[in-house]
Amino acid sequence: WMGTEPLIQILAATGIVGLFGDATAPLFRGLGHPKWIVGILIVQSSLVIALLWTLTGRFGATGAALAWLGGVGAPQAVSFVLAHRILGNPFRQLTLPLTIVVLAGGVGAATAIGLIQVIAGIWGLLFAVSAASVVTLLVLWFCDRRLDIGLRTDLSLAFPQLANLVGLVPATR
Repeated sequence: WMGTEPLIQILAATGIVGLFGDATAPLFRGLGHPKWIVGILIVQSSLVIALLWTLTGRFGATGAALAWLGGVGAPQAVSFVLAHRILGNPFRQLTLPLTIVVLAGGVGAATAIGLIQVIAGIWGLLFAVSAASVVTLLVLWFCDRRLDIGLRTDLSLAFPQLANLVGLVPATR
């Protein structure tokens, strides 16, 4: 396995990069644009072949992985443009809630990292995870109450049984 690390890393990155295309293909098909999928696949295949021709001779197996990464990566931009054309900006109203969730997660992570440095071992880990969870939930609760971003409402709609259990009545939108 010595020397294969770059190859494995590039192929793993290729899988991650290709996720967007994997998500947009059913969208295009479902909205009546299967020709777009064919066009994207033609571009992807052509790019892979052209890049394989050049990179494999020069870099060997790693070049083949790079060719695959380039062939998969480039059509993602085309998929993004086409998906944006169809959907516009559907997440426009989620900027503030998403920012708050990321902020709360960051504060929770910082709490866990700080506590694990102070308290070592399994008990430190358990305490850090518990404290980080509480801190994250408190930040989310505070921001939801202060800024009225609708997290409780959204959670009660997503999990009505849990909302009934804790006393949040599922709201209707």
